[in-house]
Amino acid sequence: MYTPQMSDASVISLRRLAWALGTPMGAALNRVIRLMPAMVDATLVCHRCRDRSKCPACVFSAAVSESEKAALTTI
Repeated sequence: MYTPQMSDASVISLRRLAWALGTPMGAALNRVIRLMPAMVDATLVCHRCRDRSKCPACVFSAAVSESEKAALTTI
């Protein structure tokens, strides 16, 4: 699996978010990624997608409901 390079600031911020959430860094990052459709136009992301075979697993293929957004943003 691809492991992206992250800036020191991103790693530091992610660690602090994980501490605030009481979760491992991976779980904190998963929450941030799940919230992306609430912050970024999913239509644009899908339009520019280069691998349509992964749509069922992609967070941009399903909108975040208000109740899920509230649960994801609660610390």
